[in-house]
Amino acid sequence: MSSVINVRLNEKMTLQFVELYRDQRVLWDKEHEAYNKRTERLRAYRRIAEAMSVEGLGVPEVASKIKNIRSTYLQELKKIKDSAQRHLVQSEEEVASAPYVPKLLWFSILDSMIGGAAVKRLYSSPSTADMLVSRMRRLYF
Repeated sequence: MSSVINVRLNEKMTLQFVELYRDQRVLWDKEHEAYNKRTERLRAYRRIAEAMSVEGLGVPEVASKIKNIRSTYLQELKKIKDSAQRHLVQSEEEVASAPYVPKLLWFSILDSMIGGAAVKRLYSSPSTADMLVSRMRRLYF
């Protein structure tokens, strides 16, 4: 059993990683014909690892990084959601701060890939999710 090594990437390297991830649709696009094919997914992980050429970054680490990045993305979405809801219920005089805007360089890339599906996961009502998705796009992007 192999263990995953914790490889730290700086912000610029993480941006490069996310761009490489975006190029490997088989890893994130459920409509891709090979999305459920393990061998194709492993090849895609390997392509990312090779392109990054970071010591200690292999297939298990790439898979782990993707999981962590997606988790961070969802945390950022929750912050946006909470901020947007606060701004919806407060009058202009009551709003002490601006709505939350993610500072992560790669956020908009990941959002363009998985944004709609991820936002809908945060809401029980599809209409509420759709309304906030469109509002978020106007406010933040």
